[in-house]
Amino acid sequence: MDILQTKLLKLFPDPEKRGAAEGALRRYGMESYENEPVRVRLAVLKISGGDLDRIRRNIATAKQDCRDILAYAEYPRQMGQDSWKSSPAQNRALVAADRRGYEEWLRE
Repeated sequence: MDILQTKLLKLFPDPEKRGAAEGALRRYGMESYENEPVRVRLAVLKISGGDLDRIRRNIATAKQDCRDILAYAEYPRQMGQDSWKSSPAQNRALVAADRRGYEEWLRE
């Protein structure tokens, strides 16, 4: 089972809701310019927290510009503050913490 299916099963144990979530996620990646569909779909799942309405809204956002979704899913600490005002050492710490957090979420 791939990581996307594993996350879907964890977030949506009910088969009907899982099917609805899968259908919503499949809306991203249909167009030639919608790159990295698995990565974006995982990001949508992460920031949606198992809420179907949020998945639908976040997919709509991703279809406009997937970087918005990727940034909040993969770099939440950096997005939550003015990281450009931080020192290089502080930024490295934020990047490392964000990476650890995302990797932990993937392993859950």
